[in-house]
Amino acid sequence: MNRFFRDIKNILIVVLLCLALYKFFIQSPPDPIIIENKITEWDTVKVDSIVYQPKWKTRWRTKWDTVDVNVDTSAILDDYFSKYYYSDTLGLDTLGTIVVEDTITENKIHSRVVHPNILQRTITIDRTEILNPNEFYLGGGVGSNYLGLEALYRSNKGLSYGLGVGLDNQLNTTFSGRVLWKIETKKFLWLNL
Repeated sequence: MNRFFRDIKNILIVVLLCLALYKFFIQSPPDPIIIENKITEWDTVKVDSIVYQPKWKTRWRTKWDTVDVNVDTSAILDDYFSKYYYSDTLGLDTLGTIVVEDTITENKIHSRVVHPNILQRTITIDRTEILNPNEFYLGGGVGSNYLGLEALYRSNKGLSYGLGVGLDNQLNTTFSGRVLWKIETKKFLWLNL
């Protein structure tokens, strides 16, 4: 009878020790750290030039009064029939530029050419890594003829190592050890079918 109480006393000590260690060492697992490297590249998009053709042509008829002034009609007509070229570059923030080239003659746009230089943004994710830190676990184990403490170390590469110490039903000290590998569920998908 004395041995029975001593066995129960040892079992209660081991259980209380497991509960105390459980209370002090249990923590929620840390969230994995996700690292994304983003590379931004700019590609040049070639767009064909657009030639402007006016849709409406308006003709004005003007009544002239004669004025007696010395005017160089030849210079005025030369200026009127001359062609003037204008070029304007329009910036579009980070999207590129558009160059507009106009030809003006006879007080109207004779031709317009547009040269777009549009940059299209391309985002490339170089690689994505999920980093899991090394983790330690401590707990108790109970079996049909075993009661004890166990510790587990999980590395960030997926390997787990475990050690345990406890008492069997004869109150003899027992030790256990284990190595565990992470199994990818994609490889064993056919088992679930």
